[in-house]
Amino acid sequence: MKFWLNCLFVTVFTFLLLGLLGKFLQMNALNAFDPISAAIGDIEISDIAFSQLREGEPEPDPNITVVNIGKLGRGEIGDQIKNIARFRPKIIGIDAIFSCEVRDSVNCPAAFDPVGNKKFTSAIEEAEKLGIKVVMAEKLHQTDQLKEQYGDVERYDSLEHSDPELLRNSYEGFVNLITDAEHQEDLKLCREFKPMVMVKDQPQYAFEVMIAKLYDSAKAEKFLARGNENEVINYRGNTPDLWGASTYSGRYQFLDVHEALDTSSFTPEMIQDKIIIMGYHGENLFDKSWEDKFFTPLNTKYTGRSRPDMYGVTVHANVVSMIIDEDYIDTMPEWITYLMAFLVVFFTSAIFFLIDRKIPVWFDLLSLVIQFLLFVAASFVMIIVFSYYSYKMELTVILAGVAVIGTSFELYKGGAAVLAEFWNEKMAKTSKTEPDTN
Repeated sequence: MKFWLNCLFVTVFTFLLLGLLGKFLQMNALNAFDPISAAIGDIEISDIAFSQLREGEPEPDPNITVVNIGKLGRGEIGDQIKNIARFRPKIIGIDAIFSCEVRDSVNCPAAFDPVGNKKFTSAIEEAEKLGIKVVMAEKLHQTDQLKEQYGDVERYDSLEHSDPELLRNSYEGFVNLITDAEHQEDLKLCREFKPMVMVKDQPQYAFEVMIAKLYDSAKAEKFLARGNENEVINYRGNTPDLWGASTYSGRYQFLDVHEALDTSSFTPEMIQDKIIIMGYHGENLFDKSWEDKFFTPLNTKYTGRSRPDMYGVTVHANVVSMIIDEDYIDTMPEWITYLMAFLVVFFTSAIFFLIDRKIPVWFDLLSLVIQFLLFVAASFVMIIVFSYYSYKMELTVILAGVAVIGTSFELYKGGAAVLAEFWNEKMAKTSKTEPDTN
């Protein structure tokens, strides 16, 4: 019984040590190691499975064509829409918001361009008359009042829309993606997205979910029925990537700015009955701009990433593919993560006690070997399960526990020995001072 109690105490001590270490790191106590943390801090082991360990290259997605709107004005985007609509796609999604914070002719000349606005609205109207569903972008926002009440959390109480005269009868979906960036100009790492949020007690659906609902409502409802607040994006490929920043490039058919303006530059098969997702993809395919570009798990450099690999419009395409193909990624519940971590640390401490008792001379070597093997085994299991079963095991807590179990065991054992010696000395002194009653 005492043996298992000691194992329990070591396990508890290990997690207390992890908690203290976490607080220590939050205090920026290791600023000297910032260059190292910057290089490896954004790594997840699943990224290796995404970019390196898939069985064969994913097949091209025949359902989606990405169209680059570049820096075109509203009228020219309207020309693109008109050309595309001629070949009868099922859905046209436009990943752009046509509005201005300051609405005047100096700060927002596009709003005062009647010719351009008319061409855009006419193109939308013609597409809708042909039975083509059009999905426009909207953006979730937080008012200052909400931030004051709840802090900077993932709550939203307002929406940014395109100008009302441009929306017509279009559907809308929010284009916010989950990243670690505080500002649009910052480097953005995107692994997840929100399928739906409540804004003023009304459900608002993601841009990708709205497209999927209009394309295949049954599959979209099945996806939403999963009920996950955040969904891991199952990235399967990129648009053409001339710079080699991404694996699996060329999975999506792509029309550059000038090609969508010239119907002789593409075939009807690229458009007919397809989902067309229009958005910014650089000024052209040769543009190296980082604007609206994200780091994804498909980045060829999953450690110390040098440049982002995927435009936002293609991130949306990957999410739509995931929903329509029903190719989701399931994530391990948090309670299972902590239960597994507890059991691994508990039984590792038991092995350490047995080694220390039976062959103490080998303890230092064997404990390091066991930690190393556990670390490798956990990482290997994570990668294999993710690669073959699309199941993301969150074993970070286990890896952290394995990393510090040796140190916590030594600290516990040393502390226990000191306490035992102190107690024995105290008892010995007490017995000497007691009067002899015989």
